[in-house]
Amino acid sequence: MASEPKWDKWRRMDCAPLYQLVALLIRLDPESIGFEDVEHSWGEKRFRVEDERFLDYLEMAESSVRAGALSCRVTSIFHRAGMDEVLMSEFLNWARSKELPIPPELEPPERTGPTSTGAAASSQIKGIKEFMRFCEVRGLVFGSERAARAFIEKAEIKPIDDHAKKGRRVYDAAAVEPKVLAESERRKNWPK
Repeated sequence: MASEPKWDKWRRMDCAPLYQLVALLIRLDPESIGFEDVEHSWGEKRFRVEDERFLDYLEMAESSVRAGALSCRVTSIFHRAGMDEVLMSEFLNWARSKELPIPPELEPPERTGPTSTGAAASSQIKGIKEFMRFCEVRGLVFGSERAARAFIEKAEIKPIDDHAKKGRRVYDAAAVEPKVLAESERRKNWPK
């Protein structure tokens, strides 16, 4: 039986090769996956894994990469299935969109618990930096605090402490999440 992944390590990874992220979805340690050369094919490798879900999930992910629904960073001029780098947050969003089970150990700390089911808990988001992290986990990345504040204003997101004009603003995660997810989806459809 394969060993458990080092969850503490993996959930903090910003990106990893696609095959490693797929392995994590089915609770396989990515470091335990073996390879074998494909006969009569220069440089091509085949994964050596007993769990057939691995190849099924990898095939689905590769299909989404080809369709543009999951983007990856090509790390070699010789394309090898499953080897290209994918952002962890984007991969988790893709897995959710396909309704694939995500191990709770893989969820970033701020999404564990009730939030991992999709609906935000009645927790609070305190300050702009926490707001930006909350958005990033849901696939919406801002380049600066200024851009995040512009989104807050445009999306008409009101702080809980509306009367507070100075200091850290506090937002209701349940009210913010639908607007963040909608904007994330809208940006996915932007022309590349």
